[in-house]
Amino acid sequence: MRPTPANPAPLVLNDRQRLYLLAAYQLDQQIELQRRRNFARGLVDDARTPAAEWRAMPYGRWQHKLGQPPTPLREALDPKLISPGTGSTWKALAERGLVEVDERTIQFPGMLLREQYELPHVSLTRAGRKLARELLGEVRESAKPGVLAPDTWRALVRLWEWSPAQERYLLADGNGGTTAGIAWEVWQRLERLQPQRVLGRRNQEGLVENQYIRLTTVGRIYYLLHWAANCQAHPAIAAPDPHLSPEATQRIQDLAEAADAQLDQPPPGAYDRWQANLHHPRYATRLEPHERQRELSRGLPAAPAELLARPTLRTSWRHFLQEYLLRQQLTPAEWSSYQLWSHVRLEKGRPGWLASTPVISVEYRAAEQVVRLYFNDYPKASELAAALSQLHQLAHQHDCGRWLLSFRGVSQPLRPPLRQRLVAGLARTGRPAGAITLRLALVAAQPPLDEWKADLAQQLPAEGVAWAEFAGETTAYAWLALLD
Repeated sequence: MRPTPANPAPLVLNDRQRLYLLAAYQLDQQIELQRRRNFARGLVDDARTPAAEWRAMPYGRWQHKLGQPPTPLREALDPKLISPGTGSTWKALAERGLVEVDERTIQFPGMLLREQYELPHVSLTRAGRKLARELLGEVRESAKPGVLAPDTWRALVRLWEWSPAQERYLLADGNGGTTAGIAWEVWQRLERLQPQRVLGRRNQEGLVENQYIRLTTVGRIYYLLHWAANCQAHPAIAAPDPHLSPEATQRIQDLAEAADAQLDQPPPGAYDRWQANLHHPRYATRLEPHERQRELSRGLPAAPAELLARPTLRTSWRHFLQEYLLRQQLTPAEWSSYQLWSHVRLEKGRPGWLASTPVISVEYRAAEQVVRLYFNDYPKASELAAALSQLHQLAHQHDCGRWLLSFRGVSQPLRPPLRQRLVAGLARTGRPAGAITLRLALVAAQPPLDEWKADLAQQLPAEGVAWAEFAGETTAYAWLALLD
C-alpha cells in the first residue's frame, strides 16, 4: 500500500466542478439555516430526522409533479452548466470525497409501487463543505476547548436556573414542540451527552434525567467545567456563577441550623410530605432500598419526636427537612450550586469529588481561633480516640482554649460509654498554658447539656472552665469569642 503523504496536495477542480460544488454548498447552508429558524419558532416536527436525511439534496426533475419542475439543486445551477455530462461532474466530485451521490426511489403519490422513478441525491461531505468555504473565502474560527454551541449552552443555563418547584415529568413526545422552552432537538443533544470520565472517574450518567426536567449531578459538574469558557464565548447569554458566594454559604448554614431546631416541630405539611416520599422509590430519602423497606414494614411514627427511637429514619427526616427549607429560601441558581457543592470540592482551585465524610472531623479555625469537632452518626471508640488525639495536638499547638463540639450530624444521642470517653479525653487534653479559661460550646448536643454536666463535673474542675449549649454554630462562635 502506498503511504499517505504527510501534506497531501490540495484538490484541483476545474471551473465546472467548482461551480457545482459551490451551488450544492449554498443550498446546503440555506436548508440548515431554515431548520434553525424552524426550531427557534417551535416548528420542530422533523427534529428526529438525521442529518444524513435532510442534507441529501435531490437533483433532477420531479416527474410526479405537474410540468416536471426542477429540484432546488438543479435550480441552483446556472442553466449553462446543465448538460448530459452532469452525472460525470457529480461523480468526479464524489471520487474526490467532496460529495456523496445516492440513487433514491421516488414514488408517485397514491400510486402502486410500479409508479416510481429513480432520482440521484447529493450530500456534501465535511471535506466538501470545508473546501467550499475556502473557495468562498469564508473564515470560521475553530471551536475553542469547552465552548458549546449557543443553543446548547443556553439550554444548560436554563436548566441551571430551573426552579426545583417546577421540576416535572418530561412531556415532550418526540414529534416536535419544546421542553422547558428548550427545542426538542437540543434536549435530545443534551440527553446524548455522556462524558466518559468526570473529575477523574469513569462515568455512566448523562447530563439530564431521561424522565424529569432537571440536571443530574454530572450535568451540574459539566456546567461548572464549561462555565468560564462559555461566558467568554457567549457574553449575550447571562449564566449564573456556579460558585457559592460567602453570603449564600452562610445563609445555607443558617437554614440548616434552623431545620435542626425544627426537627420535632416542623412547618405544617413537611412531615406528611416526607412520609409520602418514603413510599415512592424515585424520591431520594438517604435510605438504601432494604432500609426503606424495613422501616416501612415497621410503620412510620405519627409525630417527628417519636423518631428519636428510630435513628435511621431520623437521619432521613433531618436531611429532608434541611432541603425542604433550602428549596423554599434559595433562588433556583443557588439551589443548583448547593446541589453541586454537596458532591464536589475545590482543591488548589481545581474541582474534585467530595471525599467520604469522616465520622468525626477535627480542625483549627484560625479566623475564630477555635478548635472544632464535628460529629456524624455512629462514631466508633477508635475513631473517637483518634479525634481526641488530634484535638490535643491542635489545642496545644495553637494555645487554644476555645473548643466547639458540633453534634449537628448526629441523629441519635451518643451512647453513655462514648460520652464518658469523650469527656475523659477532653479532661486529658486540659487547658492550654496560654488560656485563662477553657470554653466548651456544645452545638445541638444529644443528650442535652444537663446530662453532660454530671460527667463534665467529675472530669473537669469547675474553676476556669465554662460550657454552654447552642442550637447553631453562629451563636456558639459568638459566645466563644468573648474575652477571657
